[in-house]
Amino acid sequence: MMLLLEKKKRYVVKELIMTLSNKNHKDIEASLNACAVLIDLVETEKTFGLFMVEEAQLTKLMLTLAIDPSNSHN
Repeated sequence: MMLLLEKKKRYVVKELIMTLSNKNHKDIEASLNACAVLIDLVETEKTFGLFMVEEAQLTKLMLTLAIDPSNSHN
């Protein structure tokens, strides 16, 4: 059960990150909301670990989206 919950947590965090990607180029409100939630998750010690599992894949994804010039709208 705990493993399933961890997978769902990672899924939700990944979907929040993908809201900041090119797939969401029209809904700035969704981007701002996702950004606020991600900031809260990173600042919380319990959930910070989610960003560091599997060789920090979620953190790498966020950095990739942040430096992508075609993603300047987010």
